[in-house]
Amino acid sequence: MSPRIDYSSTMILQAKKLKQVSNPPKFLVGDMTKLTELFHEDSFDAIWASASLLHITEEELPVVLAGMHQITQE
Repeated sequence: MSPRIDYSSTMILQAKKLKQVSNPPKFLVGDMTKLTELFHEDSFDAIWASASLLHITEEELPVVLAGMHQITQE
């Protein structure tokens, strides 16, 4: 299962409490502007950034999108 990241450690703690499953996902506290520091190039087939991009500034958007592109397989 692919890791789930959030900038907020509080939100990560809340996510871990939602449902106990036999194979829980890996949760990471992380910054979307530093995706290439968190993950290797071509680590994922796709990214689901549900309600995430609205939390970054317009100036950060190119950095975040470039990072997403770099860590996904082409």
